[in-house]
Amino acid sequence: MRYVDIIQKRRMFEERKPFPEGFRQKASKLNLFDFAYYDLRLNGSNLTAEGVWRIVNGGMVPGASVQDHAAVSRYRALLELFADMIGMKISLDERQLTRVYATLSDEPEPKYRIGTPILYHLDYTPPLPEDIRDLMRAIFRSLSEDPAMLGKYGAHSDSKNAIRRAALMHDRIICVYPYDRCSEGLARAALQFELISAGFPIAPLDIPETEYNNRIAKALRSGDEGALEEIIIAGLDKKYDNLLKLLD
Repeated sequence: MRYVDIIQKRRMFEERKPFPEGFRQKASKLNLFDFAYYDLRLNGSNLTAEGVWRIVNGGMVPGASVQDHAAVSRYRALLELFADMIGMKISLDERQLTRVYATLSDEPEPKYRIGTPILYHLDYTPPLPEDIRDLMRAIFRSLSEDPAMLGKYGAHSDSKNAIRRAALMHDRIICVYPYDRCSEGLARAALQFELISAGFPIAPLDIPETEYNNRIAKALRSGDEGALEEIIIAGLDKKYDNLLKLLD
């Protein structure tokens, strides 16, 4: 699958404007589902697709935990936060990423980790706590200057580079692993924000948890960043197909 396929489908989708009445509500629910279901699955949740759809539509899932129901509410709150930030033309930086984390984790006053965990599932030990703040600031600086991204496609405002930027943001946040909880979820939330801010919809990250961990572990070992780039492309391809079906 190529970038050009995504751009072509995006163009087909945009050419259908003005969208019919009721479409935006359906598209918003699809975005929430794609965000919540695939992210929960990567977190090891057993909540089914049918269960997530039921919660998205305001229902309850018998047997599902209170935490699962609350998690879907937090993804909804994240999308609302993203919309507010984009409406005010706010880009991600260390401060804004802290806001994203507070919403995702339901921690009103987040603090960076004070220990150094061994991440057995990623075969990785993250940097020392005293280095986290400088490393987090460096992420945003590097994504504005780093030839690893800019050299590949040109100006980072280009939609191709937006996908690359999202993939690099994800990998670099996990590399720092700033929080004891939800650091991987934070990386995926930042990935989705970068896509939305570039005019893309939420991309379903349709990848098994084991493969996800293996890809990240390999990237951390080799330094070959962009572990999810092709997964993002496949997700956007699927998403535009689903959005176009909603318009038929």
